[in-house]
Amino acid sequence: SFQQHLKIAKKLGYKLIDSLGKGKHLRFQSITSGGEPLYLITHSTTQAGKMTKTNSLYKNGSLGLELTGKSDLLKGKLGMWDGGAVLDNHVELIGRTTKQSGQSSTLSSHSTHVAGIMIAAGKNTSVIGMSSEADLKYWDFDNDASEIADASKNDGLYVSNHSYGIQAGWVYDENRSKWAWWGYDPASKTEDYKFGAYDDNTRQLDQIAYNAPKYLVVKSAGNSRSENGPDTSATNKNYFQKYYIRNTSTLDSIPRSRNNGYDIISTNANAKNILTVGALESSLTLPSRPSAFSLSSYSAWGPTDDGRIKPDIMGIGSNIYSTTNSTTATVTNLYEYNSGTSMASPQVAGSLFLLQQLYAQQNKGAIMRSATLKGLAIHTATDIGEVGPDYKTGWGVLDMEKAGSILLNKDLNHAVSELTLKNGESNKVSVIASGKGPLVVTITWTDPEGKAQGSVLNDRTPRLVNDLDLRVKDEANQYLPFILDPANPEKLAITGDNFRDNV
Repeated sequence: SFQQHLKIAKKLGYKLIDSLGKGKHLRFQSITSGGEPLYLITHSTTQAGKMTKTNSLYKNGSLGLELTGKSDLLKGKLGMWDGGAVLDNHVELIGRTTKQSGQSSTLSSHSTHVAGIMIAAGKNTSVIGMSSEADLKYWDFDNDASEIADASKNDGLYVSNHSYGIQAGWVYDENRSKWAWWGYDPASKTEDYKFGAYDDNTRQLDQIAYNAPKYLVVKSAGNSRSENGPDTSATNKNYFQKYYIRNTSTLDSIPRSRNNGYDIISTNANAKNILTVGALESSLTLPSRPSAFSLSSYSAWGPTDDGRIKPDIMGIGSNIYSTTNSTTATVTNLYEYNSGTSMASPQVAGSLFLLQQLYAQQNKGAIMRSATLKGLAIHTATDIGEVGPDYKTGWGVLDMEKAGSILLNKDLNHAVSELTLKNGESNKVSVIASGKGPLVVTITWTDPEGKAQGSVLNDRTPRLVNDLDLRVKDEANQYLPFILDPANPEKLAITGDNFRDNV
């Protein structure tokens, strides 16, 4: 348990809370079976809402709706775990954020910023949260797995945001002006096994989701690509520049792998049943075509060690203007810009909450399963690269207008079905293609938790438990779904039998 791990950490003299400067805050999380301490680190609105077309669901939006996230049915169903307390009396949030029992009272500008992206009222017209009249419950990320499990049952959350992750690979320690390496040498002296790993933290998230089928965890992919350690090029005169090992005083100079390639999403962001969000650049003008979206330089790429597609989807994460706080609660109208997948994740989470509101309106108060909500976001995402998914941007950028249109289904060209399959069974649906566009079919399901891989580098064992297959057939042909090749992550998607993903 967390308390047992905490007791061991104190006995061994591990730091429980630490700072790397410039808003990078660390907090002890657990100790692996190999004895490695794991730490969580924070990953550091209006235009973003326009770029993902979330504003199409607002008053005067293109879909003719007036959604804000406020309804008796949805009250208390939106959550957030982050690095500390939100400034509850900020003018954009007052009366709508609630710190949960036993949580830290130390104000966090990161937490206040994330909360604003989700629910800011728009007193400042440049800062309108995605669900601008929703209420938000929040927790700090100490002991988060246990709290998430409890909240999924007792609070009945539908969506929660998690803009943090297990620290892995390189990170620059601003306070000591040196790089620090957070790998685990018994697993590898050059790579950090935590990238792409399906560890016990990951397994727990999948277990929680399986036991709470209407609850979707939305999580930032991480900012690893911008943290690459000291320059180890042959032309660098400081080739053997020393760096710290983790947050200890130990110095080392062994060349380690950089975080600038594939497979750099850390541990629990690799869970099967969550929605993992990468970050795109914000722009002053709305992209006129899919290729006009720009991938940020920091957003972490997949795949997972077993080859699954991560991130799942992209949000807008760079230069997001939102709420913040000073060190005291006396100033209640401060704002700031921040960038990171930490900003993209709440931008997506707050938006998806509106889809549950719309679905409930269309279906007599019913709520979508989390797999349906996740599948809807993926099904309607705008592909911003080559055709099909990839390990950089997942299935593309969130498109709330398309997602909302499917739920409204005004032209009767769409179907959203929630079905159950027993082992060995199949389900067949006959459709008539309209001829007005391509026939697109997506299945998603909540999968039981897989087996944790431990401190093993690049374990390729599939973590999928229930392997469902999707086929589309006409009189002459059979069409297979997209697949990617984790051994060649830059290779474009082809079609084939997907035995890795639950999408």
